[in-house]
Formats: sequence, structure tokens, C-alpha cells
Amino acid sequence: MNCHVDGVDLDKDKVNNANEKLKRRQTKGFALCRTCNSHDITKKFREKTFDAVTIIHALHHLADLNAVLLKTR
Repeated sequence: MNCHVDGVDLDKDKVNNANEKLKRRQTKGFALCRTCNSHDITKKFREKTFDAVTIIHALHHLADLNAVLLKTR
């Protein structure tokens, strides 16, 4: 597969646990999880970095939903 997956979460423990699980898989280097919030997302990733964005269990936590969704374009 010619792709890369970036996971983002606010919880450092969840990010560390996810990365530990990913290290044990055969697809090492395929996915990486990072700690980040919606305000810092443009500092961590350049514009047009992603072909697709999936937001799961997060929309209700966002103070400015429109601003975050505009960043995913």
C-alpha cells in the first residue's frame, strides 16, 4: 500500500498506547499517532498534506467547528 496514516489526539497516554500497538504490527512506519489540538494543527502539518481527513468522536469538543472544518479542506 502506498499511503501513510497520521492519528491525532489530545491525550498523550492514548497516543503512546496507540504507537506501542503500531510498533508490534507488520506495517511499521505505515501509521503514526501524535498529540495535537485543533489550534496547533497548522503548525504540525503543512497545507494540503492530506488527501482525506476523518474526525471521530471529536466534533462535540470543538469550540469553533467551522474553523476546524475549514482547515481540513
